Amino acid sequence: MPTATATVNPIGKFGLIADIQYVDAEDGTDFTGVQVRRYRNSLEVLRRAVKVWSEGEGVEFIAQLGDIIDVKARDNGTTAADCEEVLKELRKCKSKTLVNIIGNHDLYNFRRGQLDILLNTKRNGDTWCSFKPLADSPLRVAVLDSYDVSTIEGSTEDNTKAAFTFLSKHNPNDITKFGGD
Repeated sequence: MPTATATVNPIGKFGLIADIQYVDAEDGTDFTGVQVRRYRNSLEVLRRAVKVWSEGEGVEFIAQLGDIIDVKARDNGTTAADCEEVLKELRKCKSKTLVNIIGNHDLYNFRRGQLDILLNTKRNGDTWCSFKPLADSPLRVAVLDSYDVSTIEGSTEDNTKAAFTFLSKHNPNDITKFGGD
């Protein structure tokens, strides 16, 4: 039976990466001691992604989905230097826009105000937004802040309090300790 082939013209290209979790440290494991974390290798993985994203015309935007560095950077005192190493690689990409989304390890390493400056996490004063990466395309990208209401550091003090209140009613576990996964 003959098959039909269709030519699809993409409406645009974008790069997507999550959980870089770089830290200038020897390999380790997660808090369970089971999952291996290849801290330095994560920078090499990012370099390869940037190389692919930069081919030809490049990409319209890159979405970095959080956890740009690992909590181990905080413990090692290398937070700023490790974050700069990752950002230096991301800046090499042939891309019109870089969208950084906040992850839990980002909040373990930085205060929200620092993230706003380092990662440009706010657009029009909010950590959530939507935008059209291509003017002539129906594609609209929605950027959400999954830590808006959070016990780590919500987007406001009231949101952090609301998270603790909700969890203390519905979760029997100790919700006052965090920061080491």
